[in-house]
Amino acid sequence: MKYKEYGDRANLIAYSDEGRVFETIGTIKPNNAIDVDSLMVFLHTKEYMSIVSAYYEREIIVNDFDRFDVCKEMIRQIPFDELNILVLNAIKSRRLQVKSRRINNFFFSKEHNELNQISLALNLNQATGLDLLHVLSNSFVD
Repeated sequence: MKYKEYGDRANLIAYSDEGRVFETIGTIKPNNAIDVDSLMVFLHTKEYMSIVSAYYEREIIVNDFDRFDVCKEMIRQIPFDELNILVLNAIKSRRLQVKSRRINNFFFSKEHNELNQISLALNLNQATGLDLLHVLSNSFVD
């Protein structure tokens, strides 16, 4: 996981829509636990089915009514490190599907993945996004 190398230098940054400013509001601590209930709400049906199939190395045959609950309990049994990799692979697969839909976003690259999420969430135009990139680039000088 690429963020482990940042260690104590990583911070939590908040955005104020009123003042249109970013500010550091604290440091982050690694969390090596996954809330499976939240994860299941986040994942699409095909994604959690593929996670279960990949880990247990077999197709899961279950009716549509029980699929969510059965997969949730099976995912709950997967060790954290393995589940983390499987979830990331599922999300990367989703990203490839989104990319094929030709989203026109100026930060859409591996290098600026987090900025892409911020720009989509805040509906930033290109000029505001580039201003944000400039401010963030100059804020982390050691």
